Amino acid sequence: MILKNKNTLSQSDTTLFFRQLSTMIKAGIPIVQSLEILLQNQESEKIRIVTKTLIIHIKSGKNLYQAMRLHPLHFNEFSCQLIRIGEQTGSLETMLTAIALHHEKHLAFAQRVKQSLFYPITILAIATIMIGCMFLFVIPKFHELFEETKTTLPTITLSIFAFSHFLTEHIFSILLSLIAFIKMLLFSQKRFFKKAKVHLPIIRNYLQKIHLMQFSNHLSLCLSAGIPINQALSLLIKTSTNTAYANTITILNQKLASGIMLHHAMEKTQYFPALMIHMVRTGEESGMLEEMLGKTALIYENEIHALAERFITLLEPLIILALGALIGILIIAMYLPLFNLGNML
Repeated sequence: MILKNKNTLSQSDTTLFFRQLSTMIKAGIPIVQSLEILLQNQESEKIRIVTKTLIIHIKSGKNLYQAMRLHPLHFNEFSCQLIRIGEQTGSLETMLTAIALHHEKHLAFAQRVKQSLFYPITILAIATIMIGCMFLFVIPKFHELFEETKTTLPTITLSIFAFSHFLTEHIFSILLSLIAFIKMLLFSQKRFFKKAKVHLPIIRNYLQKIHLMQFSNHLSLCLSAGIPINQALSLLIKTSTNTAYANTITILNQKLASGIMLHHAMEKTQYFPALMIHMVRTGEESGMLEEMLGKTALIYENEIHALAERFITLLEPLIILALGALIGILIIAMYLPLFNLGNML
């Protein structure tokens, strides 16, 4: 797995780079001159660094595909393979335009998901900070107050004070452990999702829809760029990181090579749902396979977004309920001794 760092191009940076480069190549400007113009007029420091290294590689004798492949953190294998085909067939302009459009669609989809997650994550982050401040600064003051009054404290209050003391004494160790845990979780996310896919039907359904969306998007992109369907499927196999998904496409490619149509091949794999097979069949019969694949990708994109929205809709009241219960426990734990003290007086 390729780990990203702070110098890795973001999705928006990559999208901007391909859009600007495709525009200049379309205008008939040679590749090195296009990159030099992009370098001179680029505000993003990350894109400037990448562009400068690409110019050096190309001037040393490499083509654009070879130069980009030396930077897997910035350019994925799928984009690099399309550029390779574009350079070999003399259709680099078409390929760059298709890649730019593909990245723009992908960026728009990612932004929709981020917008959906923004509200619950913000609530959770603010609530966590507020509760953390209570345990670190407010509750210790209550502890000092009750120690001075020599009041007999309820068990729940003593537990809250003990946890607050532990948190105050070991805050840095806890933060370091939390950071290490998050990094470990990010590093092992591929293994986690693989296990979750096996044991959780919801996760399995969500990931399958993502694979179907990617398949439709990538195949539509390849066909729009003029790549034959067998070559397009071979490209998808080569750039896939999911073994089961790659095996399914391999079977499709083998069946297509035997002379049957794509929708018949999809029926035999038992991986693709009936809706997708129907869309592909309609596209093949009408000669509009590229457009139907694009529409299929949009359908699954909307379904993925709807699943995320449904999950967030269920998550928000659970977060509010959990935070309300925690704050209620803290209030009871802090004010119950005060009531007891008032009764004693």
